[in-house]
Amino acid sequence: DGVANQCSYVLAHDFYNQSFTVLLEPSVLEKSGRHSRKITLIFEDQLLEVDILDASVRIGRNITTALPAQIGDTVVYRETDVLTIQSFKGFKLTCSLQYHMCSFDLSGWYFGKTAGILGTMNNEVYDDYMTSDHRYASSKEQFINSWKLPECDGDVQSINQTVNFYAASNEVSQLCESFYRQKHSYFASCFPIVDATPFFEMCLDLGQNMVNKTDDPSNNGACTSALAYMEACSLEDMPLRVPDSCIHCKLINGSYVPEGAFVPMKEVDEIPQTSDVVFLVEAKLCNENITTSKSIKALIQSLHKELQELNITDNRYSVLTFGGMSPFDRPRSIIVNDNVFVTHEYIEPFFNHIATAEGSNDDIFDAIIVASKLVFRPGASKTFILLPCSKCASSSMKLDYSSLLQLLLENGIKLHI
Repeated sequence: DGVANQCSYVLAHDFYNQSFTVLLEPSVLEKSGRHSRKITLIFEDQLLEVDILDASVRIGRNITTALPAQIGDTVVYRETDVLTIQSFKGFKLTCSLQYHMCSFDLSGWYFGKTAGILGTMNNEVYDDYMTSDHRYASSKEQFINSWKLPECDGDVQSINQTVNFYAASNEVSQLCESFYRQKHSYFASCFPIVDATPFFEMCLDLGQNMVNKTDDPSNNGACTSALAYMEACSLEDMPLRVPDSCIHCKLINGSYVPEGAFVPMKEVDEIPQTSDVVFLVEAKLCNENITTSKSIKALIQSLHKELQELNITDNRYSVLTFGGMSPFDRPRSIIVNDNVFVTHEYIEPFFNHIATAEGSNDDIFDAIIVASKLVFRPGASKTFILLPCSKCASSSMKLDYSSLLQLLLENGIKLHI
């Protein structure tokens, strides 16, 4: 974000009903101790923090955070690497945890009622640079500094784009050039519609300065700018595809394979002897207190032991729920402390988080489809264990059995009921 100080800034605030406040605040990465930034959303007398670089989520001051969660009229859930905070009051915060990018959407009910660094929502350009004291800013720096919280003493400084250009590595420079300067760019069709210059500058800045939590080539900052440009073009009805250089598949050995590449596993030693196991739990009353009523702990220990005896090791487990009351109505992964998959010792809290009720959603096939889109390890066997309450009535399903069977076969998924 180009902000070198440790100040907090108001991104958006509902000045009419005070239904939400969005802040950009300093943060510290737990493992490395390096400085980061977090998005703080205040609503329903609650505090929700999303660390942009650490890809972590915290609700209130809780040490443990489990998703999905219902906070008043607001649902918090995560699908793969996309975190969504959606309120029935008309605001929605969506964050791509992989690409460190968030967007904030408001319904028309907030017309003329909000302000902050993200601008005013009144379809007027002239007052988007309105400062917190209702003046027109003469510079970006004056505008941003006006929205800092009172306890902050420092000022944000302008970014020297020339320094960024010459300081950027050859790899970053070439990547940014390929995105925003070349005629054969993935984004060329949008150049006449959305000015690419600010995104090119963002690409150089983030590519040079952003802290990378992992060694994933996709997390190099340049791809964050690419996703931001795609979002801007999408708002102009110009859809674009993600560049190949921003999509990589992580193998079990820790290496990364770019999109479109094939890695044959010919030798027996190259084929992973491991499994990703997903429990699909229908959150209805038949699965109430599932850890005790269905002896889940004993089941998992027995399953783990049998897999070990078959030399299938390093196994991971996950839980997906559906069919209950919000937020367990739609198929959603249970996330505990930002983990979708864990080893067998840590899976019990995932089941404990499920609240059961007689919801109206009986679409078991849809839950299987959503589970098939989880991020599995390449080469690992995929095992689904379904714990249903409803009957598989065709009238309750979006797809028919033949379509579901084809999905399971194509993805190499073994389903147990």
